[in-house]
Amino acid sequence: MLECGIGTNDPARVSSMGAEGRPGASLRVWRDYFPAARIIGIDIDDSILFTEERIETHAVDQTSAESIRLFVERLPPEAMFDIVIDDGLHTPEAAFSLFAGLSHRLAQDGLWVIEDVPVRRLARYAEVFRRAAPGFALRAFVLHRRGSAVGDNCLLVATRDEPAAP
Repeated sequence: MLECGIGTNDPARVSSMGAEGRPGASLRVWRDYFPAARIIGIDIDDSILFTEERIETHAVDQTSAESIRLFVERLPPEAMFDIVIDDGLHTPEAAFSLFAGLSHRLAQDGLWVIEDVPVRRLARYAEVFRRAAPGFALRAFVLHRRGSAVGDNCLLVATRDEPAAP
């Protein structure tokens, strides 16, 4: 599994969790939840990279096709991801940049999850993906958390379209 956005706590970064944030917390949750999984995290902030049991992290700029390409080149040729979670920059363009450079490494029955999409941006994400991601279905999940507005934290999930029956 791969997660983009390890969780920088550098307040100078656009996607900072704030000074109290704990980089890598979600990677550790995934490692504990999936006891046989290899977990890979990527983030633009190279000061928060670490390696732990079944977790490795890499510096990758999700807005840079070149940065993504260099990361992919370091993966074993057979490496495919069952789950990719984009919790990075949170813009349609950044999300699609990562998808364009890495979606060929999504397993046939894999899930590509984009987190923290506001309802007001769903149409923009859908437009970007429909135009440039043939062969994938995109579904939106509107989440509600107690104490927050409905739809302030949607998930978009991309899956490969089912192969045609013979």
